[in-house]
Amino acid sequence: MCEYETIFCKALHEKLKEKVKGGLWVRVENDDCLWIDIVQRELNTITHIQIGNPFSELIVKGFSVDEACEEVIKQYRRIILSRCFK
Repeated sequence: MCEYETIFCKALHEKLKEKVKGGLWVRVENDDCLWIDIVQRELNTITHIQIGNPFSELIVKGFSVDEACEEVIKQYRRIILSRCFK
């Protein structure tokens, strides 16, 4: 991971800790995609969320941690609701 990827991932992790209950892993893979994994023991779920392909272009265009956090929360909410109301 490049330095800007590490800084972005750490900042996003801190922001998501305030909003999501569970284990969080934030990383940028070799395919230049931002991945967020959320593990919740209460719901017995592991959720994988992918944002931005390629991630480096999003950073160049000014993609912020707040925007990433909103996108993750939106996708996570949709995934959890679809699992709960099957």
